[in-house]
Formats: sequence, C-alpha cells, structure tokens
Amino acid sequence: MTDLSINQFKSHLDKGEYQNLYLFWGAETYFHDVLVSQLEKKIIPDAASKDFNYHLYYANDVSINEIVATCLSFPMMSDKKFVVVKHFDKLTIDDKDAFINYIKNPQKSTVLVLTAETWGKTKFHTDLMKEAISVNCKTLYEREVYIWVKSKFAERKISIKDESIAFLVENIGYNLLRLNVEIEKLSNFVAEGQELSLKVISEITGFSRDVNIFNFQHELGKKNLKTALQLGLKLLEQGESLTSIFPMIYLFFKRMWVVKELSNTGLKQKQILSELGGNAYYYKDIFNSLKNFSTPQFTSIFKHLEQSEILLKTSQKRDESILTMIIYNICKI
Repeated sequence: MTDLSINQFKSHLDKGEYQNLYLFWGAETYFHDVLVSQLEKKIIPDAASKDFNYHLYYANDVSINEIVATCLSFPMMSDKKFVVVKHFDKLTIDDKDAFINYIKNPQKSTVLVLTAETWGKTKFHTDLMKEAISVNCKTLYEREVYIWVKSKFAERKISIKDESIAFLVENIGYNLLRLNVEIEKLSNFVAEGQELSLKVISEITGFSRDVNIFNFQHELGKKNLKTALQLGLKLLEQGESLTSIFPMIYLFFKRMWVVKELSNTGLKQKQILSELGGNAYYYKDIFNSLKNFSTPQFTSIFKHLEQSEILLKTSQKRDESILTMIIYNICKI
C-alpha cells in the first residue's frame, strides 16, 4: 500500500513507474476526475488507441465479473489498457474473494482505477488498499478553497483580487466542480495578463454586486432587518433556492460562533486567524459582527435554524415564509 497526497501523485506520475491498481477516494470528487485524467494521459498517450483501451464503468451499470473480464483482456495497439470504475463504493460485489485474487495477480498490461467517495474498513477494503496506490481526496478547508481559486486563475495567467474571489465563492459555494465550471467560463472573457474584475464576474455569472449572499450575510451580521429581508427575498426572486441559501447562513453563523468562543478565551484577532487558518479579509464581516451577538444568542439562533431546516424539508411552507422567519429571528433575537 502506498498513500500519496495529490501533490505527491504528480511526482509519482513523473517517475513513470505505474502500478496496476489505483484508488482515488474521498469527498472531493473534483479531484477524482483530475487524477483520472492525469493518469490517463500517461497510460494512453496515443489518442488513436484510446477507443480500444480506455474503459469507463459506473457502479450502477456494471458487474464485478465484467470489470475483471475487461481487465484480463489484452490491449490493442498499445502497451497498456486503462480501466476506470467510478463510485466503486456503490458497487455490489458478490464474489469478493475472486476480485481480491485478481487484484493480487493482475494482468500486467492493465491499469485499474477505482474511485469512491467513502472507503470502508472491512477486510475486503483493507486488502484492496494494500495492493493500491491510494490518494485521499479530502474536502478543502475554506481557506484552501480561496487559494485554489486564485491558483486556477493564475494557471491561466489571469489576476484576481481577494474581494472578487470572495464574491465568487460566497455566491457559488465551496463545491470545486461548480467553481471550476465558473472559472472556465470566466476565463474565456479575460485575456492573459489581465485582471478579472468584480464587474466582469457579476456580468458573466449573473450575480448582482448588490444582491448576493456576501452582502446578505453582511446585513444579517449587522442585524439590519429591513435590508436583510430585501436582499434575502431578492435572492429568491433571482432564482436562488432556500436549499442553497440556508447552508450559507448556517456556515456564516457557525464560523462566527467559533470565533466568539475563541475570542472569549482571550485570543486576539491574529491569533484566532492563525488558529483557524483563516484570512483577515474573508473573516472581516465575522469579526465586525461579533459585538452584535452574545454566546447565549448563538444557541438560540441555531435552535431557530434547526426548526427552519425541519420546515424546509417537511412542510409545504413557501421559501419566502421560511426565509423571512429565519431573518426575523436572527435580527430581532
């Protein structure tokens, strides 16, 4: 078994010493696709032979016998065959021993890749991992997401300010797949060497610089009931759903509560940022809002949020009604 980080995996590919089994697992599925693509380019560099030697399977459409049969067959017009099984953790495997036997005695010309969001701790999973080069694709911390967005634009030689990154992330969320789609789209509108402005992001994505999650959270933190209500309802009018707005409200106040607790221990702002691995710019609204909420009030806020989540999932109440109740309970607490 060899456990590699994502950066170590790049170094592994550069060495050209490929193994017969790779396991890409973890919650951040964006990296599954990236790693599969990187490995594919090394295993099948000749695009002409890809149709014969690249086999992609999904767990709900294939049996373990089909996978093994494909792995055992020889490549055509190539030295290697590349077999990918996505969502392996969802695959029903009747004969686990037979699959383990293949993994321990693989077809030397076949490179098999398994991707999974979760990985079990049974003997079967342990035995598989022992034979694999494994990469745990962990979800990035929020600070790492901002760094990742900046690096993606840097790869395209496009500069972007912190406030523009914050605007993009706060409106789209922390899902790297969604963020990557928007980054690809935005990059088509900015030439190399140029800066991607907040204005351009707003125009291309359709997110208003005035009506957005970022400003909505800002007004909630100030307990500004009237403006928070206006922004919240306008977000719904613009097509946002409460199921996408709710997690952002929850995360904003969860961060604030953590910061409040650390502040109560006597830690200063720089010490708190160091403890959390955060950036002063991204936490400025949270620090500015701390004085508006006491520790007991956070308990009440999360009680209200829990009740609102139940309503959102089980009741016939309109999103506007539930969101109005959330905003009122936070601002008038």
